[in-house]
This record gives sequence, structure tokens and C-alpha cells, in this order.
Amino acid sequence: MPNIYTDKPFMMGNALEKLGSDARRLQAPLYERWVETYATLSEFRQDESRAFSGHLDANIDLILRTLEDEQLEFQAKAGAHRDGGALFLQVSLSQGWLLATYELLRTTCDHIHCVHPKEDKDLAIVSCLGCRVRTVKKHFSLVRISLAKFEPEGFQKRDSPPSHIKIEDHESETQVAQIYPGHGRYHPELVFENNSGSIGWKLFDKKSGLGRTISRRWLSDLFLSLTSD
Repeated sequence: MPNIYTDKPFMMGNALEKLGSDARRLQAPLYERWVETYATLSEFRQDESRAFSGHLDANIDLILRTLEDEQLEFQAKAGAHRDGGALFLQVSLSQGWLLATYELLRTTCDHIHCVHPKEDKDLAIVSCLGCRVRTVKKHFSLVRISLAKFEPEGFQKRDSPPSHIKIEDHESETQVAQIYPGHGRYHPELVFENNSGSIGWKLFDKKSGLGRTISRRWLSDLFLSLTSD
């Protein structure tokens, strides 16, 4: 009798199932933290019935973390990151994970009821979950706006376009470039972070007026820090 779970017609589904299972096994402590964080945010929104689906979003993060770890190992052996289909999927999954996780943060922010105003300049150090969520969302938003709307975060059509700015690059000397001419579509530069194996984005930060590089792994760590002691 044929086995419906191992027959060739289901090879892609079986491969994906194994991929998720392997990632959860290799990243078990982080999987528990991810589910805990998702449950905490669900409770904060008074949306306990959605807490169970935390493992769905966690799978993509864990797969990416495992792939990023492999990129580091590959780079150590080959002297360069792995290119080709694996990198293309890493980029695509990284973008999808960021957009989905941003929406979770945005929805949570819509249900924040705390005594601290949104304009509080010290949100990052306030011991309040709502304020911490807002702070993390701001970092995600810098990349999300660029990926979803093809324009710098905070840019208004009536604004004067950013002129030449300094772009800080840890691997080379500071560069000077025009980040956005004020018309057409804006696409942040895609970069590869050598110290984490993660995909990153080099983009314009309107608040500081400078270029900034944000990696997917850094955003993931920041998200998981919401429930750290």
C-alpha cells in the first residue's frame, strides 16, 4: 500500500514539514521564547484565542536563524556567503517574516492602554510592555515602510527630498550618497551581515537624517527581548 506521506507527489510538502521540524529541534530554546512572546502579546491585546498560532510565525524565524547560522559556517569555510537559490529564498523569507511580524506589533500597538504618551522620548527605558512594543515597532517600521511602500519611512510628498547624507558602513569607510531623489520608487540597499549571516537593509532614517543598516537577526532579537527579564 502506498504511503501518502512519502510518495513523490508530496515531496515538497514533506520537505517543508521536515524543514520546520529540524528548525524547531535545532532552535528549541528560541522556539519556546517565541511562543511565550506571542502569547504575552496576545494576552496584552486581550486576544488569548490567538496565542496558539504563535508557533506558525515562529517557524519562519527559526528556519531563518538556522539558515543564517549555516551562512556563517559556509562563509568561514568558503570565504564568502552562499549564493544562488538558498540566498534568494533567504531574502524572500526575511522580507516576508519582517512584514508579518510588523503587523503583529502594529495590531498590538492599536490596543495599548498605558499612561505614557506616544511622544515620550524615553520609551526604550520605560519599564512598560506597551512602551517597549512601541519602541520595537519603530525599528521594524523603518524597514517595513521601505519594503511595502517603496519610499523612506516618514517621508511626505510635500517634504523636500533628502540631499546627500553620510551612510555609516562598519565594513568600509563612511560613504556619501543621495538616499532618495524625492520621486520614483525608493528601494533600500540589500546587504549581507557578515557577523550574523543575516540579510540586512541599508536605508534612510529621517529622524537622524543619516543612513542606517538594520539586519533581520537584530530585529528578531529585539522582538524576543520584549519578554526577557
